[in-house]
Amino acid sequence: NVDKLDVAERLILTDWEGVEHYPEAVIVASGASLRKLGVPGEEQFTGRGVSRCASCDGGFYRNMEVAVIGGGDAAVHEALVLARTSAKVHMICRSPLKAKREYIDRLDSRDNVVFHWDTEVTAVEGEMKVAGLALRNVNSGAESKLDCAGVFPFIGVEPNTAFLPAAMRTAGGYAAPTDPRIIAIGAVRADYGGQAVQAMAEGVGAAEAAHALLSNGVR
Repeated sequence: NVDKLDVAERLILTDWEGVEHYPEAVIVASGASLRKLGVPGEEQFTGRGVSRCASCDGGFYRNMEVAVIGGGDAAVHEALVLARTSAKVHMICRSPLKAKREYIDRLDSRDNVVFHWDTEVTAVEGEMKVAGLALRNVNSGAESKLDCAGVFPFIGVEPNTAFLPAAMRTAGGYAAPTDPRIIAIGAVRADYGGQAVQAMAEGVGAAEAAHALLSNGVR
């Protein structure tokens, strides 16, 4: 695992054990992690009601009420999966849905989906497992409670770029290499389309570019 990458006349990779490596080229394919809500109870109830995979865990909430947090493609897709088996799916949305029109239309057609607009989660509540959410309206500040057995946060991703120099990260934290010896591919870079086939193609292209750098002796 890489702790940091320093860029000078030579590239210096420092691993988590403090050992330095001196590659001629680096392909950054560290991906991205699902963004966390960052509210009380989220970590405590992960695996006990808080999940990030409807296909994996949706069956545990058959005929129960669940909440999906977010409004992008991933959130709406997961809500569609949950709506097949859950009694009710609550969509917690801070802003209008940003998902594909096709996904939104399919979600609108489900009679067991309820939308909570302009709303954010302030806490995940329960004792041994999730029992509900504490909510707040972002416009009025009004607070409310929502009973549910499962919580599925899908509020975007955070690129895994902490090891990169600050100058090679965008304001959103995505990899933006400025050195030809460093090539970023997949979800770690901005403008990635999210398709596995795209990441595979980028991987092939990066390998070819790195080979060309080594063949030409670029440093």
